[in-house]
Amino acid sequence: MRCAWRKRPEFLREMSWWKNLFSGRPATPVPAEPIPLPPAVIDESAKPGLPPERPLAELQGLIRSFARPAWLPLTVDADHGALASKFGGLGLVSASHPGPVCPGCQQPMPLFVQLNPADLPAEMAPRLQGQLLQLYYCPNECDDGFLPFSSSSVVRLVPPAEPPAAGAVAESLPAKTIVGWRAVADYPHWEEWPTIGLTLTLDEGVRLEQESAEPLLPAHQDKLGGWPHWVQAPDYPACPECHEPMQVLFQLTSEEHLPYMFGDVGTGHISQCARHLPVLAFGWACH
Repeated sequence: MRCAWRKRPEFLREMSWWKNLFSGRPATPVPAEPIPLPPAVIDESAKPGLPPERPLAELQGLIRSFARPAWLPLTVDADHGALASKFGGLGLVSASHPGPVCPGCQQPMPLFVQLNPADLPAEMAPRLQGQLLQLYYCPNECDDGFLPFSSSSVVRLVPPAEPPAAGAVAESLPAKTIVGWRAVADYPHWEEWPTIGLTLTLDEGVRLEQESAEPLLPAHQDKLGGWPHWVQAPDYPACPECHEPMQVLFQLTSEEHLPYMFGDVGTGHISQCARHLPVLAFGWACH
């Protein structure tokens, strides 16, 4: 008795192929029939292996969630005295805090920046603990002056109530007194995105830069607070007391408020330990 399934065309095609194999004639290949998919499964716009492109508004929202306030200084070309917040000019010196001298070239260091907490925004004033912050820097850049904690720079807090005293005074840079601040939103540098948990690809970063109406980047200007603009890779100095990364307190760019260039159009940062507020450092990097 014959089985009915042997009469199916599929079986006959298979038998024909089997006979040709032993007869020496070339076998006729059986074409594979495509498997139809439901319409909902087929997406002609999808690119194999690539995630769908996120909307620009979503990317902007991610960046804005990491915004920090920063303050840009407003200045006048004058020196309003020893207690004023300023770039250049003469800072407050006293018997306990004389004008610093560079140990490398034995020359008095000029004042680069002085900040009085009475002049600062309320959010930042407590970090100075009621004292003046001063940055003195040797323009000869002795002892690798670009490095934090180099002997070519002195960053210190000075009590404003100390009586002024004469001492070694460097030839001062032209004074620009800070008379106010302009608040801006500041955003992290793209090289910090992985460390702060901001999950954006390089292509998405390029889209943000090219398509956003506002630059969602750290301001590359002299500023108080905010996110640092890194010329090279992020480089937060470690506090010598607790060994934790310090926070950037003030950013100082080349030739904006001071007639001085750090290397090749470099940018400097005054850093402060969040746990040990008197621990301060200054360093810079250039192209």
